[in-house]
Amino acid sequence: MSLNAKRVSLIFLFGMSVIFAIQVAPGCFTIQKIPLGYPQDMGFSLVCSDVTGEYVIAQIVPPEIEVPGCESYRSLPDTSWFKIGEGETLYVDSTGYARSKMWVEIPQKPELYNQHFVVRIYVTSSANGIFQPAIMVNYFIETPALAEPPVPPAGKLGVAPSVLNIDPDNPVMNFTIYNNDSVAHKYDIAVRTPIKQSRRFANVSPAFSPIPDTSQISISPGQISIPPNDNRSVHIRWLSVSALSESSEAILLITADDGTQNFVRVKLEIEN
Repeated sequence: MSLNAKRVSLIFLFGMSVIFAIQVAPGCFTIQKIPLGYPQDMGFSLVCSDVTGEYVIAQIVPPEIEVPGCESYRSLPDTSWFKIGEGETLYVDSTGYARSKMWVEIPQKPELYNQHFVVRIYVTSSANGIFQPAIMVNYFIETPALAEPPVPPAGKLGVAPSVLNIDPDNPVMNFTIYNNDSVAHKYDIAVRTPIKQSRRFANVSPAFSPIPDTSQISISPGQISIPPNDNRSVHIRWLSVSALSESSEAILLITADDGTQNFVRVKLEIEN
């Protein structure tokens, strides 16, 4: 297997998740612009410390198991796309750590552009006892944005492009919402502030700051109804660009009437 570690444009990770005797790092990460069609090395390892026992089991939670708590990301539809070492069992080394490389390989399919996936990893210790140490970590994967995909983006609620790079001299753009369901839905579009370190919502991109005032973005329409297997365009304008002193990012959160969510990153880069 030939792994590529240079094509990912943006990556940020933070923290450690701790429960009972297990510590897992990174506790969360977001990786953007993950290339499609070949294996991509994450460039860092899954590390478990303070392990009671000889090994830990790191299992990727299958998409059919609902795990609440992550806004606007959907489960990776095929767990074989994400790899942890050579299998689920990670043995503790002489230093007391269990380590493993991680990589992802998302197929080269046009419907897999503009995607926001979450990989949930459930880590348990081999120790026996009344209490079985266990912890779950969330890893977020975002595929490249494509403004005019030849087929609707995968998922019941699709968007394209998933990233809008605003021109400061002409801060007006459009994106498309896709209703890939068999029934009509009504969608609300709201401007949200990305989080700097979140295990549940979209993190702010590197080199950008959260938008200082969400009212700076105008959306038209703010609510839209879309027939089944159809799409509609949404118009946005970034107001008061001259008032910005640094590159800023906002999140357009799209919520369907059945609770399904997706989002679009809106970025405006300021050259200092």
